[in-house]
Amino acid sequence: MKRTAKFALLACLILLASVFMFTACGGKDNPTDNHPSVDEQGTPSGGNQSTPNEDEGTTPGDGDQTTPGDGEENKPLTTSSVGLAYKVNSDGKTCKITGIGTCTDTDLIIGTHIEGYEITEIDSSAFDYCRNLTSVTVLGNVEKIGRGAFSSCVGLTSITLPFVGYSKEIRETYANSHFGYIFGAWNYDENEYYVPKSLKTVVILDGAEGIGDYAFWNCESITSITIPDSVVEIKRSAFSGCSESIYQLQDGVYYVGKWAAGATNDVEHITLREGTIGIAGSAFSNMDNLTSIVIPDSVVCIGDSAFFFSDILSIEFRADSRLSIIGEYAFNGCSNLESISLSESLTRIGDRAFQGCTLLTSITFEGSIQEWNAVELSYMWKSGSNITQVVCSDGSTV
Repeated sequence: MKRTAKFALLACLILLASVFMFTACGGKDNPTDNHPSVDEQGTPSGGNQSTPNEDEGTTPGDGDQTTPGDGEENKPLTTSSVGLAYKVNSDGKTCKITGIGTCTDTDLIIGTHIEGYEITEIDSSAFDYCRNLTSVTVLGNVEKIGRGAFSSCVGLTSITLPFVGYSKEIRETYANSHFGYIFGAWNYDENEYYVPKSLKTVVILDGAEGIGDYAFWNCESITSITIPDSVVEIKRSAFSGCSESIYQLQDGVYYVGKWAAGATNDVEHITLREGTIGIAGSAFSNMDNLTSIVIPDSVVCIGDSAFFFSDILSIEFRADSRLSIIGEYAFNGCSNLESISLSESLTRIGDRAFQGCTLLTSITFEGSIQEWNAVELSYMWKSGSNITQVVCSDGSTV
């Protein structure tokens, strides 16, 4: 009987000790678990998660893309397609996409981040022979796209990009600024052989600043090109050889979006429509019948060779003109042009802009001499012309 009582007392003590230990732990499991967390730089860490680095090659993304910021613990990032392969850059914060990985999407999205890393580059040949892709969207964080990144994507019907070519930079060279570069074309004249014939729609995202020489040369299959308002310069013959369906014809002028890109051969007088942002390079070159043009205040750029060897006599800028850029050779060979008045908003004049303008001896500038001195003038901006002075609105001459 005494032995039974002792066993009962011992059992009660064990039970009480268990209850006490459970209560002390808060009635839950240990908080250290295997769920990945994100550090202050948005880099995944913690638990049993395998964190890629530049020595580990490519890593397929799992689609979990949140990062803290501004006091928010789980601020969502723009989602990329799940499973893409990537390589972390040496800074430990950014990465480049290297391939399709385990992704099976036909509508590919390359967002701003993947697993906490900012996507800044797409590797050459990354999606080579991804024949099942029908659309691609690349968002604006990407700074570079390697040659042939989308080579042989023969099922592609639409693509959205942050710029045309290798990067946003177009001023120094057009070697890599042609559209076909990302499909494998070495030069612009190879566009027609590398750009997929299935591709119909191209959208350039807001933030792009320019479109390079011969960018869409002979891209005959494309039926729609969307250009954002952020583009302030379109260089020579950017749309030559494209389908007529990319243009809108109004009053004898061909427009691509808000850019004047050409005109019918018989037009004599042009008044550009309100809201036009610029005159694309070569737009009105070699036009024997064109004698006058009225340019609205919204125009910020007259592109390279825009009036190359045109018979233009009169150029009228509307009041409060915002013209900023006059490209190289813009008025080259305009031997009938006698006068021009430029806005104080002007920031740049390119090489030989007025070469061959034999009747043009003076330019009127609607700003002060200080504003004129701030204009970026190419060393040869008036080379080959008869310009001897610039008359500023304050009476100063240069």
